[in-house]
Amino acid sequence: MTINQFNQNIGNPVPNWKPCVRPSAKKITGQYCTLELLDLDAHGAALFEALQHDNPGDTWTYLPETCSTFEEFRQSIEPRITSPDNLFYTIFDVKTQQPLGMVSYLRIQPEHGSIEIGYVHFSKRLQKRPAATEAIYLMIRTAFELHYRRCEWKCHSLNEASRKAALRFGFQFEGIFRQANVYKGHNRDTAWYSIIDSEWPTLQTQFERWLAPDNFDAEGKQIVSLSNILHKTREEKGVAIMQHVFGDASTQALTEKFKAISPEFLSFLQGTVADIYGDHTLNLKTQEIIVLTSLITQKDARPQLKVHIEAALRAGLTQSEILALIKHLVLYIGFPSAINALDVAQEVFNTSKD
Repeated sequence: MTINQFNQNIGNPVPNWKPCVRPSAKKITGQYCTLELLDLDAHGAALFEALQHDNPGDTWTYLPETCSTFEEFRQSIEPRITSPDNLFYTIFDVKTQQPLGMVSYLRIQPEHGSIEIGYVHFSKRLQKRPAATEAIYLMIRTAFELHYRRCEWKCHSLNEASRKAALRFGFQFEGIFRQANVYKGHNRDTAWYSIIDSEWPTLQTQFERWLAPDNFDAEGKQIVSLSNILHKTREEKGVAIMQHVFGDASTQALTEKFKAISPEFLSFLQGTVADIYGDHTLNLKTQEIIVLTSLITQKDARPQLKVHIEAALRAGLTQSEILALIKHLVLYIGFPSAINALDVAQEVFNTSKD
C-alpha cells in the first residue's frame, strides 16, 4: 500500500502500467468449439435457428430482448455488434461446424485492464457440453493473454443458472448492485463477479485439467466435475496454508478431529483458510494479530488461542510483542480476559524453543 503526503492510503502501485490491447481475434480455436466473430449475414440465421431449437423461450428470460423471429434477432444484435465497447462471437461445434450459441466481450476498458464476459446465450444443443465450458475458458484465457487485470461476469440477481455458472467457472462474488436497471418492465438487481489476473494461472490449470480428453468417457460425459476440481484444489491450498501457519502437528490434529466429526465441516474449514490466509493484502503477522485480538476477547476460546499464539510466534511475532498486545487490550476487555490470555501465552512460551 502507498501512503501519500496527506497520510492517506491510496492503494497498491501498478508499476509501468500501459493500456491493454483491445481483443480483436477473428477466430479462437479450442478442442471442442471454435469462436468466430458473429456475422449476421454469414451465419446469423443458422445461429438463431440453433438458439430456438427445442426452446420454449426460457433462455431469453434474462437477456435484454426476447426474439421470436430472425428479423427481431437481427434488430436486437446488430447495434451491439457494431459498438466499439463490445465484441460478439458465435460458438461453433468443432466437428460439425454448426453454430451452437453466442458469447461476447462487453465493457472493454483497455485503459484500466478491465473486461466483461456477457450476453452468454447457449442453445439447448450446447448446454451441459464440454464445448460450453470451453467457450468461456477461451474467452477468459484470451483476456488475460492480452494482459487484462480483471475479467467480469454480471447477471440478473435472480438468474440462478448464471450465478451458479459464474461460481463454477471460478469467478468470485463481489456483491449486488441494487435497482441497477429497469429490465423488460421489471426491476433488476445486478450480481457482480470477477476473476483477477493473479487468480488466473491456478484457474487455467484447473480448466485444462477438466477439459483434458481423458476426463470424458466414450459418451462424452465428464468423469470429474469442474466444481470438484476447483474445490479440491482449494482444499489442498488450505491444507498447505494450515501446515505453514499452524505447523504439521496442529494441522494433523485438527484434520483428524474434524474429519471424525464432520468431513463437510473439515472441507469448509480448509477452503475458508485458503480464501482468508491466501489473501495477501495483509501479511501473516498482521493477520495473526487480528486473530489473537479476537480470540483473547472470547471466554471459551482457550484451545484456539493457544494454537494461534504458536502460529503468531511462527509468523515472526516475538513474545514481547504478544505480551504488549495483551497489555494494550486490558482497557477494552478487562483484567479477567487479559489474565487468561497471559496464562495461555506463558504456557506456550514455556514449551517453545524461544
